[in-house]
Amino acid sequence: MENVSSACEKRFMATKERDPLNVKIGAAIKAAREHRKIGSSREIAEAIGTTVGAVGNWESGQNSISANNFFAVADFLNVDARALSQGELVYLDDPQAPEMRQPLQRPVSEVVLKLWAVLGQVLKLKAEHIDQVVDLITERVEAINRRPGRSGRNKSDD
Repeated sequence: MENVSSACEKRFMATKERDPLNVKIGAAIKAAREHRKIGSSREIAEAIGTTVGAVGNWESGQNSISANNFFAVADFLNVDARALSQGELVYLDDPQAPEMRQPLQRPVSEVVLKLWAVLGQVLKLKAEHIDQVVDLITERVEAINRRPGRSGRNKSDD
């Protein structure tokens, strides 16, 4: 026999209002999975090292997805993370995608540099470690820009 408090908790969880953004992101993940002809969430779960239940909860909008898993899913599905964060889909291998026509640029503004400095202080990182993070980000941006269909030009080149 089930105890009353756990029955109430289950009922509450079943009727809990879902965050609309979680629902949009989850629907986009599911649509991208289906577009890529990935039959079940198991393949995503195995690729990023999580459980099938977690992927199912993201797709249904029941739970929010962590940042690490979010970017791993976006990479696995080869979709633009910026669009996915809004519950939209831009396939990075689609030559017509706006992101494919615009190369990413390394942020070099004064605000970004200050942000890195503050982040380094908060995380108690040495300057060379912050530089390593910036280099990793730069390498990632350059790898994205090298994908087929990217123009390879910055807006500042115009």
